Amino acid sequence: MLSQVPTSEWCSNGSEAAICQLPFTPEDVEANSKIVFARLPDEPACAVVQGDGHVFLLDALEGVKPPNAWVTVSVRGDTRNPRDCLPIVCAAFGVSQEQLPWISPQLDSKTWLLSRVDDNGNKVPMWYFQAREKAECIAALYQERGHKQLYVVENAP
Repeated sequence: MLSQVPTSEWCSNGSEAAICQLPFTPEDVEANSKIVFARLPDEPACAVVQGDGHVFLLDALEGVKPPNAWVTVSVRGDTRNPRDCLPIVCAAFGVSQEQLPWISPQLDSKTWLLSRVDDNGNKVPMWYFQAREKAECIAALYQERGHKQLYVVENAP
């Protein structure tokens, strides 16, 4: 089961991963659940939900048939194995993987971990990435913010 959370729970920094498309429009999802999509001018309809320890973004892929938009599901970057999320999403929406119009071919485990090291030497995992370069770029952005913490990129355990 998925429950809606504030959109502030979502983070787009290159660590997130699109996992699949649902055979539903945002209107279908809203009619059959307690999920409500945000609709902003010039932006696709979206909702942020959580379930089984994962945070997902549901957003409308505009311009896809039928005339309304299908819902694309992405998982936040703190999930190392996006493939593990497919059964969670299918169960939550009552569909099988065979019924999904699209499943990402990029669901392998992410191999790079960005962690924060605090003043006491405690290492806190933050985000998983497929590409080391992207993880290092995000680490550099955090460093530039002037925090005292150190950010490190290493092979994910």
